[in-house]
Amino acid sequence: MAGPPPPPPASSGVSSSAPAPTVPPASSLPPAVKRRYDEIVRGIAPGRTASKRKRTLYQSMNAFERLISASKHFPRGVNPFFDISLVMTYGTESNWGEGSSSFTPEELRYAAAFDKLFAVDPDLLDPMKQFYLEMAEKPDQWERLVTTMRQAATSARTSDTNGLKHKLLYFVPDPTKHVIYPPVSTHEKKTDRGLSHPMLRHFIIGYADRLKLPPLVFPTVNSPSLPTPPASSDEGSSPSPDPSPPNPILQNIVAGRYKLLYKPYSSFLYADDSYNPEVLDQGLLRGDAIPRFLRHIWLGPQYAILGAGKKISKTSNASLHNVKKVTPEMICYAVVQARTALGTSDWTVRDGEYNFEKLFNSLIKLCVADPDDAEDVWPQELLDWCQQQVFGGATIDSESEAEKSSDEEDVLAQRRRRRRAAADSDAAALPA
Repeated sequence: MAGPPPPPPASSGVSSSAPAPTVPPASSLPPAVKRRYDEIVRGIAPGRTASKRKRTLYQSMNAFERLISASKHFPRGVNPFFDISLVMTYGTESNWGEGSSSFTPEELRYAAAFDKLFAVDPDLLDPMKQFYLEMAEKPDQWERLVTTMRQAATSARTSDTNGLKHKLLYFVPDPTKHVIYPPVSTHEKKTDRGLSHPMLRHFIIGYADRLKLPPLVFPTVNSPSLPTPPASSDEGSSPSPDPSPPNPILQNIVAGRYKLLYKPYSSFLYADDSYNPEVLDQGLLRGDAIPRFLRHIWLGPQYAILGAGKKISKTSNASLHNVKKVTPEMICYAVVQARTALGTSDWTVRDGEYNFEKLFNSLIKLCVADPDDAEDVWPQELLDWCQQQVFGGATIDSESEAEKSSDEEDVLAQRRRRRRAAADSDAAALPA
């Protein structure tokens, strides 16, 4: 497939023949919906300078902040490759326009992603409906809304990629003891990674080929210069009186002939020594790196190795997005970020012939149980395992948030609300 279609013009919806919907004035909305709508309108107002707000619990956010949070959750918990503007276009049309009966399969996926986007906060749906109904009259407002959401989603994904790109110790059995050798540079460019790195290549290639390589030796902090077994005589190994026979896989890697595709899955997806070609899902998605990447993303880097214990920090993404359960999308996103960290490129859809989006979609299919097969318990067992690995019995630290809440902040927030209410009242009193 060449890629998603361009979004239709904002002023016309999806179908140019669609009758113009009746647009109720925003003033007729129920008070709670009107308040949320107004908070979002103010948040996307032209010329508004975005201020960096202190992270707080989801329940304490206003509607605009919750919309930003939902947008940041989108790549992490829905789909990191979808353009959120297309999701908004087809999702709103499916819900409040002519429906989805004429949608292509790809457009149906965008509409389904819209439902997942707002499943984290259904209270945002009524304001979104009002924005959609006003699209023809206020195209600039719709464009600002979608642009703001897209920027938030991209910012979250980029922040994760940058924060994870140097966390290669997440791949070794014991990050408190083992090291990566040869050391990998911490510069922005990642040219010393990928198949050219004698240790990282073991994690990148499929498990069947990995088993054909010399066993991977993990140096320790006490012997950090212990090399991995030489890749081949072409890589500088010393002559041996009884040289080993040539290794075809290593020869192809050194010669640049080894082809990397998203399948077979990289060996790091498997728990150590669990690979069984007769039972390919045995140990799959239970490699050490996966819960570490998940914990880094959702709990914070300080908890990636050992976990959060009993309390989840109020500054974590789990608190920011009000997330308490691991989903298939969260697992597959963590895998894509992990595979990106191992390679030479930053976030991308394709790296040569390797397709990251196909990897994501392929793993999603594995993580969803077959509804017609009651014995298909593997996906639920995986989710239960990841849930225990990431969240365990921890709870969001809501008491700490209440204790640390500043009286000063509460007073100032109340003042702002009173001033806005007074301004709205004065505006309503003016003659038309």
